[in-house]
Amino acid sequence: MKRWLCVLPLLAASAFAQENENERVLSYHADIAVNADASLLVRETIRVYVLGVDIKHGIFRDFPTLYRDFPNNYKTPWLTRFTTTFELQQVTLDGAPAPHREEMKTNGIRTYIGDPDAFVPRGEHTYAITYRTRHQLAYWEKNDELYWNVTGNGWKFPIESVEAHMRLPRPLQSFQLQLNGFTGPQGSTERAFESSVGPDGDIVLRTTRSLQNEEGF
Repeated sequence: MKRWLCVLPLLAASAFAQENENERVLSYHADIAVNADASLLVRETIRVYVLGVDIKHGIFRDFPTLYRDFPNNYKTPWLTRFTTTFELQQVTLDGAPAPHREEMKTNGIRTYIGDPDAFVPRGEHTYAITYRTRHQLAYWEKNDELYWNVTGNGWKFPIESVEAHMRLPRPLQSFQLQLNGFTGPQGSTERAFESSVGPDGDIVLRTTRSLQNEEGF
């Protein structure tokens, strides 16, 4: 009897851990440089937890290049229909160059990252995607504007934390900036994030809650 009393709790704990384990994005970090020519150079570092369920050979990242409409909570006439560019620069997995391919979609480009002939080992892995994009800024009489979806809303997994660092062509004081953002599904007006401006003028934005499937920042 003593042997069974020792073994059963261990089995129960193991089963509980397996039931509560799930594939997810552990952290999503974006470094965004706004260049003097108005292009953006973006490096996304995506740390994931892999179980081999949906993440088998790798992940994919969708990048829209054709915008047909804009969220109802933030109507801006110039954004009703326009085209951007996507120029992939580098893709790595755990610091090493990773196999990848691009596929045209209805409204943009999908980048598949991974070897179709190999499985990603279980556990934590870090993907990094570097790309350049143009035509993302709007110019007004009194100010310029950048509206940027850091993560996109197409992830099938929860995202535990998101942080974006943005560097402008020249540093600005906090009173010269107006920062706003939304978290949640497409069209959400929730603002579960915090922001700050560093002494070097870099802008930092981070979520204050985890994002669920198909939620973005």
